[in-house]
Amino acid sequence: MRGAVTDLDVHQSAAARRVSVQAADARAAGALTRCAEGVAAWRDGWKDALGRAGKRPKRVQPDPTVLVAMRDDLLALIDRAVVERRMSAVRASL
Repeated sequence: MRGAVTDLDVHQSAAARRVSVQAADARAAGALTRCAEGVAAWRDGWKDALGRAGKRPKRVQPDPTVLVAMRDDLLALIDRAVVERRMSAVRASL
């Protein structure tokens, strides 16, 4: 009887680890999706900030404040995705 209980505990622990790894992978995948969306938003925002979203202007007038803010937002998004991926790897190794 003790052997059966021990086996059950082992299987339950293994199942819990698998669920934990799957949840971590889902969070990492979500972070990468948000990262890709962030790159697309950055590209579109870059065009707007340069004044190239509509017709081709005769003169491009970049807005440095907006460009720096967009760059910083994108870098923060990428950093969060990297951290989430590392955490996913750590959780998977446990």
